[in-house]
Amino acid sequence: MKIAPRNRILVVDDEPQILGFLRELFGASGWEVHTASSGSEGVDFLERDRFDVVLTDLKMPGSDGIELLRTAKKIQPEIEVVMMTGHATVDTAIEAMRAGAFHYLTKPFKGEEVLNLAGKACDRKRLRQENLFLKAEARGGHLLSAVVGTSPQTRSVVETVQRLAETDTPVLFVGERGTGKDFFARILHFHSPRSQHLFVPVHCAGVAEEFLLRDLFGYSAGAFGRAVLPHPGKAVLADHGTLFLSGIEGAGMPVQERILHLLSTRRILPVGGDAEREMDLRLVAASS
Repeated sequence: MKIAPRNRILVVDDEPQILGFLRELFGASGWEVHTASSGSEGVDFLERDRFDVVLTDLKMPGSDGIELLRTAKKIQPEIEVVMMTGHATVDTAIEAMRAGAFHYLTKPFKGEEVLNLAGKACDRKRLRQENLFLKAEARGGHLLSAVVGTSPQTRSVVETVQRLAETDTPVLFVGERGTGKDFFARILHFHSPRSQHLFVPVHCAGVAEEFLLRDLFGYSAGAFGRAVLPHPGKAVLADHGTLFLSGIEGAGMPVQERILHLLSTRRILPVGGDAEREMDLRLVAASS
């Protein structure tokens, strides 16, 4: 009988009580647990052995959690990193996500919460490994050579996409459902100078206006009068890449006004009154 491998986690924190608590928590749940009391010690572990997940404190003497996160991604690019912090801010959230963090937790947290989050991080890591060989195929499938068709209309679309790929001009694809708007939007991204950065799709049609505003433009901690973690927004994740808005005609006026503001100023305005943030992204949209 084949025995499934145990999930392997490296916990890094300079507080012995937290290390002890997490060692017992993960060990009792069947994880193989290793602990380190500093960022440099954590790096030593990463250089000697492989892990599914790193759970690290943000603020530590010497090498902090962000530095450990960046180093971990260099040593083991497929690893997932979860940050722990007692002082969550939008700036630290954005910095952590840009550096490749899976998520982060605000102290104090419940055992069930950290177990669930680490499990999801491990699942994503393994899914990435399983699908790694598909990346080249997926990219090839969004090259112009993958377009099948010789009609004048198809050739016209292909030629237009080729011309637009080298520009930063915002693009609107218009057509009935099923005509390949999403497909050509991805082709445009993969043929552009931004292809090494993220293509971030956001579906607007049928999404509640309040949720869409927060999902797109982010919000600060406590922006809605309750203790919620800050969220940078998908527009921030698309920085240097492409933000694709499908079903844009379904977005309400407040959303469209912020999109126009982004186009005209290259800045996003988060929900909840945070300062505007300068962005460098390409906007591509699709409408029926």
